Amino acid sequence: MSRIRLILIPPSAALPATCLTLDAQGRVLTRGLVELGGPAAEPMRTVAVVPGADVLIRWLDLPTGSSAQVAAATLHLLRDDLAAPATPSSAPRPLRAGPFPTSRQPPTPWPRPRAA
Repeated sequence: MSRIRLILIPPSAALPATCLTLDAQGRVLTRGLVELGGPAAEPMRTVAVVPGADVLIRWLDLPTGSSAQVAAATLHLLRDDLAAPATPSSAPRPLRAGPFPTSRQPPTPWPRPRAA
């Protein structure tokens, strides 16, 4: 039986996150709150759901180069969108080519809009 842990991130950091465990058919097996510093959770696939207003999604045309060069270019392109100054270690990284840790491949990205 394949189970999934679903963590619902609240819109405010002052509120606790809800945690659900679902079975393969989507039925709720357990319901609770995420406890920071609590006992280690059972290993299983975990999905975090974040309020859309709190997520930044950008399509970036990054140059080819070393990992450090790509990270620096990413930070430069996102400098006006970040809430705080970023360091090279916090730069988003491109998806690595397979093999992926699970049997599922990443979703195909949405096509970029074309100029009219």
